[in-house]
Amino acid sequence: MGFLASLFRRSTDPSRRPLPRRLAARLAVYDSPGVAPRLVEVQGTKVQEFMDELAATTYSLAQEKGGRIPFTALKEVVENLIHAAFHEVTITISPDGNTIRIADGGGGIPDKEKALIPGYSSAAGEIKRYIKGVGSGLPVAQEALQALGGILDIDDNLSGGAVVTLSVDPVEKSPPGPQVPAGDGTGQTEYSTRTVDDGADGPCLHPAAAAAGLSRRQEEVLILLAEHEEIGPSSVARKAGISLSTAYRDLVYLEELGLVESKPNGKRVLTPAGGALLAALRGTDR
Repeated sequence: MGFLASLFRRSTDPSRRPLPRRLAARLAVYDSPGVAPRLVEVQGTKVQEFMDELAATTYSLAQEKGGRIPFTALKEVVENLIHAAFHEVTITISPDGNTIRIADGGGGIPDKEKALIPGYSSAAGEIKRYIKGVGSGLPVAQEALQALGGILDIDDNLSGGAVVTLSVDPVEKSPPGPQVPAGDGTGQTEYSTRTVDDGADGPCLHPAAAAAGLSRRQEEVLILLAEHEEIGPSSVARKAGISLSTAYRDLVYLEELGLVESKPNGKRVLTPAGGALLAALRGTDR
């Protein structure tokens, strides 16, 4: 009887189940208090790509609201969902983007204090193919938040599983300084130049891209965007051969220039301005 009971517990406990073939998570994005959130769903079939896409999409949506939660902390907590076999994952983003709750319906985190101490881990078997599995994830996330004066809290979900809350205080806005007239009075458009710290980028390939302040790599990302109807940061990173954080940084910069826009699902598309710049880039090749 004891063996059968143990076998039943193993078959019904999500934390002991094999990873599903179809991965999915729902994001509840609150735009203002008292208003129902808009829902974004992230899906995938490959574990690593799904974790990267989920972390990047959540980070992007929080950043759009002015959130300060560091990507490192968010990615570590998202990767921790693998312990719950990504069962019933729901991520909630507050109106200001500075509080993110990541909930699952897995086996929960019984010893919450030890979960925040480096070295304690329940990772085994298939899980170690995708994460480090040395008990560093949640401690690293907590340290990254504490560096900004934030906190990481672990609680039990209502019907089993865990809820991990990442929270930081919003930045207090400084009073506006004296207004400085833009331009030199000639009415001509000025372009700012962005210094890129990756030495391998080299000079821009085209004068049109140089005028927009694009690096060689950002120019290639723009071309990659034009080849797809919509594309997420993790796909950009994979296809361009760059890190996820670099891909996200380049997409944000292209978005600031109005060349790319973010869709509700976190993926990016080329704007008309981006298409026009791309046409100019291709025109110089003729």
